[in-house]
Amino acid sequence: MLHNIKNIKPIECRSPVAGRRLLSVLLVTGYWLLVTSSANASVLFFNPQNEIAVEEGQTVIVEARLDTEGKSVNALDVILGFPQNLLEVADVSRGDSIISLWIQDPRVDNIGGTVQFTGGIPNGGMFPAGLIGRVTFRAKATGIGLFQWSQTSQVLLNDGAGTPDEITVLETPVRIVLLSGSTPSISSQTHSDQTQWYRSPNVFLTWAWASDAVYSYSLDHDPSGVPDEVSDEPKGDLRFDGSIKYEGLQDGIYYFHLRQGKREGGSWSAVRTFRVQIDTAASERFEAELGADETVYDGRWFATFAGSDVLSGIARYDIREGSLDRVKGVHPPYELKNQEGGSVVNVYAIDKAGNEREVTLRVPSRPRSQKTIIVITITILALAAGMFIGWKLRKRHA
Repeated sequence: MLHNIKNIKPIECRSPVAGRRLLSVLLVTGYWLLVTSSANASVLFFNPQNEIAVEEGQTVIVEARLDTEGKSVNALDVILGFPQNLLEVADVSRGDSIISLWIQDPRVDNIGGTVQFTGGIPNGGMFPAGLIGRVTFRAKATGIGLFQWSQTSQVLLNDGAGTPDEITVLETPVRIVLLSGSTPSISSQTHSDQTQWYRSPNVFLTWAWASDAVYSYSLDHDPSGVPDEVSDEPKGDLRFDGSIKYEGLQDGIYYFHLRQGKREGGSWSAVRTFRVQIDTAASERFEAELGADETVYDGRWFATFAGSDVLSGIARYDIREGSLDRVKGVHPPYELKNQEGGSVVNVYAIDKAGNEREVTLRVPSRPRSQKTIIVITITILALAAGMFIGWKLRKRHA
């Protein structure tokens, strides 16, 4: 989780600063909580909510969020729109999303200017500001536009019938401006790509230092943060080469803000911001098991698996069977190459920072138990229920 911090000082300073295809798949496997619908519609909005200013060539993270207005919901199919002439999607993160059962990966259309999120919330949930997903945009041209929501977006109530809720959509303006030359550019030897996640909690930042200038800086979790107009005094043994270091930062998204002023006084420059994304922990939840069913791979053994990573999100799954080479980027269900009883299967969940969690399985040497067969049957019934919900949605829009 992100921690509310306003200004983190460095330990070492070397400068003056230093669709309609919505399937709600686990809705019938248990009792659905009946809720009384509020007269208020669910609200789709963005964070930040005020105008977002981005320099051309730079990146910005925009959070897609949902306020259910006190109602329980269990499925979403929502489409975020952005000005494709000004921005392009660099990355989409599902980490910490209220959607735990994804029908499909978020679908990005940089030509049409949309990002679609489709999935379910087993057992439902009420969210005052639930995170749907984080989208990293790169500014490619100057201009003014809007982040907005498609009117075809749907939120289904957790009422036993998958009733579509009324939706209110809020827009957020975005302004792409020319890269300012009055503030030095910031770079990092340790976290060079602002769109990527890193495992290291130690951050080293640099910028071009001017001998006749003073600097004010801050490090926080606010993308719109502004340092004060008081120069930060140099610290550390090596002071004047334009670099700064932070060590032992906790996991999260950080923003380093920098302003430049003149020693003899005068106005301060515009703020230059550099984003750092840290995730040192492996996925919080990762489950895998082996299955065999005559309707899947002709009864051959296969692996199913699923995980979630609260911060950076799962990047991929890998599998290694015994002495065979590790296969990267697999998807469930995965048919095993080695069907012999007793053979070992290692399944891996790798998050976007490269952290890895492993589950070891062993292929049974006897038929599946009745209990496992029941589990598979329940899963099939759940999928059938999701298909029914999807059919209802298609019929509604026919």
